[in-house]
Amino acid sequence: MALTFASPWPTAATASATAAYSVRSQLGPSDGLPSRQTSQLLLGCSVIVVSTRACRKLLPLGRSKRSQVHAQGPVPLGNIFDAAVNQGGRGMGGGFVGPGPGDMFGGQKRSPEEEEKARKVLQNIRDFRMKPKEVKEYLDRFVIEQDDAKKVLSVALCDHYNWARRCVDDPNLRGKNYTKPNILISGPTGSGKTYLVRTMAKMLGVPFAKADATKFSETGIVGEDAEDVVRQLVDAAGGSSEVAQYGMVYIDEVDKICSGSGGTARGGWNGSQVQSNFLKIMEDTEVGTKNSMQASLSSMFGGGQADQTISTKFVLFIFSGAFNGMNEIIKNRVGTKSMGFFVDGEETDTVGLSPSKEESQSYLHLAETKDFVEAGLEPEFVGRIPVRVAIRALTSNDLYRILTEAEDSVLLQFQNDFDGYGIQLKAEEAALRRVAELAVEERTGARALVTILEKVLRGFKFELPSTSCKELLLTKAMVEDPQGSLQDLLCAAPLARASVQRWLETVERTSKIRLDMPDDVRDRIVEECAEQRQAAEAVLDRRLRETGVISGFESIRDATKGKVDFFCVNQAMLDTPAEEMQKWTKDLDAMA
Repeated sequence: MALTFASPWPTAATASATAAYSVRSQLGPSDGLPSRQTSQLLLGCSVIVVSTRACRKLLPLGRSKRSQVHAQGPVPLGNIFDAAVNQGGRGMGGGFVGPGPGDMFGGQKRSPEEEEKARKVLQNIRDFRMKPKEVKEYLDRFVIEQDDAKKVLSVALCDHYNWARRCVDDPNLRGKNYTKPNILISGPTGSGKTYLVRTMAKMLGVPFAKADATKFSETGIVGEDAEDVVRQLVDAAGGSSEVAQYGMVYIDEVDKICSGSGGTARGGWNGSQVQSNFLKIMEDTEVGTKNSMQASLSSMFGGGQADQTISTKFVLFIFSGAFNGMNEIIKNRVGTKSMGFFVDGEETDTVGLSPSKEESQSYLHLAETKDFVEAGLEPEFVGRIPVRVAIRALTSNDLYRILTEAEDSVLLQFQNDFDGYGIQLKAEEAALRRVAELAVEERTGARALVTILEKVLRGFKFELPSTSCKELLLTKAMVEDPQGSLQDLLCAAPLARASVQRWLETVERTSKIRLDMPDDVRDRIVEECAEQRQAAEAVLDRRLRETGVISGFESIRDATKGKVDFFCVNQAMLDTPAEEMQKWTKDLDAMA
């Protein structure tokens, strides 16, 4: 990896365009240049080669892979190496060039649009007066079921942002002791954890940052640092650290950094240390908008503005995970006594369970602090998350309601897709219920709805835009047999007739011949489509292309130098194409 310093160094000899000097000769022993790393001084510009891993901390927010630092004058290069090497590691090399110092040091001035965005967010905080029931009513419009979770989250959200609003109005309140209602959501994949959190952030209009726990690493190791996700709030806040402090940070798959029996095995990195890195920022601390390397370089080069900080006092942290292994922990704790739990989304007890039902039960709503600790979360980590709620797996009826009741249902997305082609998509209840049933079998929750609908409708999306179809009704038969249903639709008289005309137009455009096809011939093609369950294009290709009729017409066109390019396709041409082409040839010879 190379850091390119574009400004000539005063001590550099630049007389020759081919001059190349070892940077080591320009440095003293105290500069700390690693012997295994080489550098060159080319044309008065210092190109310093260090490892990719050592330079990761030099990258600007957003982890851009291309960035350039312009030196404003001579600087102790060894300091750069000391800082880079101290961040640890060896890595693959790669170019490191690109934008100027504004990106690296955070010195760019905010645009008017960003200023306006920041102003609106602060106004949203000042205007926040929502009650828990009002928040839940909003969530109900988009999130189906999960009533208990929505109630818990609504209360936590209102508590937090009402307090934030009061502190904005009266800064003296900021000094009072305040325990944030950080949230932990447990529940199976596809049950709506991420969607629920995003919907809350959208409702509030506050900065939102999301990250997967698996992307974090111990401090000093390649990977995301816990503070980096807080810095992402600055980008989401239009560059305003003042606004960023009222944002929401969402960390998904937190169960993947567990180390106990309820956690998921990791590739050799310390999940316990990653949890520890979150402890300080989850409460009340100051996080610099630049990481340590950016701040160090900014100081050395004098670029950009002074480092700003983000207070995490009002940053709401929300964690989520499936915690699949924790079910067994809770089950062992509660024993076999009759206690309410959720099976396929319905509350029941342990009496009379079939083996398949017993496998699908969820005890997560009975989780206590000690269960999370046994699953591998550190006590200090769990202790900083006072609000915990479990959401259940979605049933087929839930998924049906998502399709039909949610304001931004995935069905609406597919309808919009067809609208783009001038086709109105409608759906029968039986069809949507069957989609929901198939989605349950996928075992990926609401995400499976997209998978099922895409699989069912992909052929229709490909074929129908090129037909005269203006309306498509999704039926249960289509869900069960999409390909067969598509063929039936394409073979139906209205679409088949339109396809015949489109085929004729295609021949005229590609073969430069004009064809006339009487109505009786067209009717016959349409009937054959229905009988053989084939599209009109397939029937016409078999009847006229594969029998050599089209190529024969092209030969006649060429032989007459384009004077004869209009042909009539009659019934005889379909029945005895070879004989009809011979007649055309004889007539042409007679004319010659």
